[in-house]
Amino acid sequence: MILGVCANTLRLLRTMLTELLRSGAFQFRDTRVASTLVTLHMVVCSAPSSGRLDWEETKVQALIVDVLLTFTRESANR
Repeated sequence: MILGVCANTLRLLRTMLTELLRSGAFQFRDTRVASTLVTLHMVVCSAPSSGRLDWEETKVQALIVDVLLTFTRESANR
């Protein structure tokens, strides 16, 4: 359940960031979002006792990377 909430929150964050950065009237200077996402990615990437990640964990990892890349893509498009 927590991974489902996390996935939906990351999708919302990606959409909001994309729209905010595309507007051009906003300059991103606060790095708390990026540093929190990197920490979350490290936690999700930590190996479980089974040695394998399930599909929800893999999906959350991909969403985290996608949100982090949103910063790069939008700043490169300027």
